[in-house]
Amino acid sequence: MRLSDIIFPLFSLSLIIIPQQLMSAVPESFQNSLQDTSIYKNGVQQPVYTTYRLSTVRPVIDGKLDDDCWKTGTWAGDYHQSKPNEGAKRSKKRVGRGPSAGQGKTAGKGTKGQHVRQGAGGHIYLQGGNLPFFRKFPFMRGEGFTPPNRVEFNEVNLSALERFDGTVEITPEVLGEANLLSKKNNPVVILGNGEVDKAYKLKVHRITKGARAKIEAAGGSVEIIG
Repeated sequence: MRLSDIIFPLFSLSLIIIPQQLMSAVPESFQNSLQDTSIYKNGVQQPVYTTYRLSTVRPVIDGKLDDDCWKTGTWAGDYHQSKPNEGAKRSKKRVGRGPSAGQGKTAGKGTKGQHVRQGAGGHIYLQGGNLPFFRKFPFMRGEGFTPPNRVEFNEVNLSALERFDGTVEITPEVLGEANLLSKKNNPVVILGNGEVDKAYKLKVHRITKGARAKIEAAGGSVEIIG
């Protein structure tokens, strides 16, 4: 047997016996003061509550105190709420007062711009400042953009007919020889801008109501050709 196997148990036993002998020599009043577990705050003794390990069946939290565990132990009371004060109203949430208010500088609304309010976004043509995808498609220019069935007329106003004599029958060929047509192969339409004081005889593809009324009022006639 080693020497340490004998010394260690004796040393451990002395740690238990010696404090008990010392406490027996201390007056009882002083021992009670050492065992006092009272808590003082600002010179006022605070209540101390003792808890016990549950040795019975666990209670059922149903608002009824008819379980066996509630019959053991010591009941405690005199509880009070320290903060907030009883009857105090909840302070209003302060928003938009900087980071110290807890809601940030934007009052919980996020960043500025279109995303501040509801309903923003969802549009296919809003792509963050980029060119929308449908505008990236190649543009159709020139004749490819013109509808194939479109008919373009040569517009001639009544004021341009003053150069003709009232005895001349005005046809698209006559207007073309007078350089009044931009495209001689296209049909002709007569517009009502101007006054008529001669009895013109017109053979055109189209004429407005106002122009027809002025020509007929002056004693002229209009014939629509196909």
